Amino acid sequence: MEDAALGITPERLSVLSVLVYGGPTLLGRLAAIEQVTPPAITRHVDVLERDGLAWREAVAGDRRAIRVRATPAGRRLVERGRRSRIRAVAAVLAEFDERSLAEVDRVSSRLLARLTPH
Repeated sequence: MEDAALGITPERLSVLSVLVYGGPTLLGRLAAIEQVTPPAITRHVDVLERDGLAWREAVAGDRRAIRVRATPAGRRLVERGRRSRIRAVAAVLAEFDERSLAEVDRVSSRLLARLTPH
């Protein structure tokens, strides 16, 4: 819902988020992370590059490898989306009473404990 206002498809936002939070990534690795075919990731990167949100760069020592990196504009877009989602969650939580907030805290703490390696 919040991401629709960013003017980018969810798939491309996902690719861009990988680049912003994971750093520059090889094109083939990016396809694996996103669980899409190499031609599909190439199409997404083509559009991100056309829109000034990402760029490709050669990898020294490997003429076939292509690394993709988020541009400063791409980083700003992802961060704007993140801030918007945080505001939306905060607005919902502001409507909760103390008991509901305590339940959210309890459940989210259990979830985080399960997702965090020991």
